[in-house]
Amino acid sequence: MAKSAECITIHIGQAGCQVGQDMWELFCEEHKIEPDGTRDVEKMTEEAAEDHTYASFFSETSAGQHVPRSIFVDTDPSSRNEIFASDYGKLFHPESVLGYNQDCKSNFFEGRHMANNFKIKDDVLDRVRLAVDLCTNLQGFFVFHSFGGGTGSGVGAEVLHELHEQFDKKVIFQPVIYPSAQFSSSIVEPYNCIFSTFYMRDVVDVTMMMDNEAAYRMCEKKPGFAESRLPACQSHHCSVHFCRHNVVEV
Repeated sequence: MAKSAECITIHIGQAGCQVGQDMWELFCEEHKIEPDGTRDVEKMTEEAAEDHTYASFFSETSAGQHVPRSIFVDTDPSSRNEIFASDYGKLFHPESVLGYNQDCKSNFFEGRHMANNFKIKDDVLDRVRLAVDLCTNLQGFFVFHSFGGGTGSGVGAEVLHELHEQFDKKVIFQPVIYPSAQFSSSIVEPYNCIFSTFYMRDVVDVTMMMDNEAAYRMCEKKPGFAESRLPACQSHHCSVHFCRHNVVEV
């Protein structure tokens, strides 16, 4: 059997955490992993039972539990509480979901300040190194966050710079959420986007821009689209979940 290339996902800020929750739910559905991390091979088809591609995103414990190779972080504690209160709350390692008690006030520079002075960046990188130690063939990182909010932009910039410094030979893929021009939660969102784009342009290998405005248009034109949970729609899961969660509140 060919060795799987592992990927570690990092979800930063409210938007990144919300997208991450639904993303991991879809991963579990695809690989027949239960909300508590177990995988009942006896109930699967032979083809599904022999599929070990899940190892790219899940590490398996000695007890047979599959744990996401992921780190969640938000300066607002509500994201952490929401994750553990969800149906898939038992899926994640408690120490890989980081929550703090002071919000970044939707300000890019406040986020950078908190990342350094409150040791948020150090906490995230500690968890990243532990996740890396569980990999045998690490391919790279997926970093989900928003450019409009303070945590996603400010903390995200600091974390990405540190990732680039410490793991410069690994691929960093950045699915980033751009805020909607018509539905804005903060007057400084355009400034956060400009600063984020400038500070992060040299530290990632690939950036995939996800436009909240386009997601809103899809929801308006196709009633019920945001609630669609068909497995066939998994390739479009990011746009779907942006609409479902109104991640304009980043």
